[in-house]
Amino acid sequence: MTKLLAVDIGGPIIQRPAHSSLEEYAQAEAVTDSFQSLADLSSVFGTNIHLISQCQPDLQQVKLKWMAERNFCELTKVTSERIHFVREPQEKAILAKELKATHFVEDRAEILNHAMGVVENLFLFRPNLSEALHYPDLLKKSRIVLNWDSLVWFITLGS
Repeated sequence: MTKLLAVDIGGPIIQRPAHSSLEEYAQAEAVTDSFQSLADLSSVFGTNIHLISQCQPDLQQVKLKWMAERNFCELTKVTSERIHFVREPQEKAILAKELKATHFVEDRAEILNHAMGVVENLFLFRPNLSEALHYPDLLKKSRIVLNWDSLVWFITLGS
């Protein structure tokens, strides 16, 4: 079976700003080790690394500009054709199914919950634990990872 990794953008790659304004997103920092880890994971997934972000068109443009300004595609080996945007939270799981994702990284439990039964390997990345506790079934079927090092370890050695 071909492995495919789907990764959220806001949270796992771009530090989620406190107020999520467009200006704050444009100035946000990259999550530590996110670029290098994605590049390293190409040894496991090849070109089967896709980004799936749920946002409205104005924030989509901010995220694309943020990635372009930081040479994201060149540094991570994730081409622009593999960056996808959806408008509704449940659409992430639908797209992950269409892509035949085997691994899914998301920081929001509410959204990752939609992927249960759709994607085999679920990773809750630095979640808000008070939100995550509302999804006990998800917590049983996913791994909580607090940084990219632990995520890479689970994907390459721990699974």
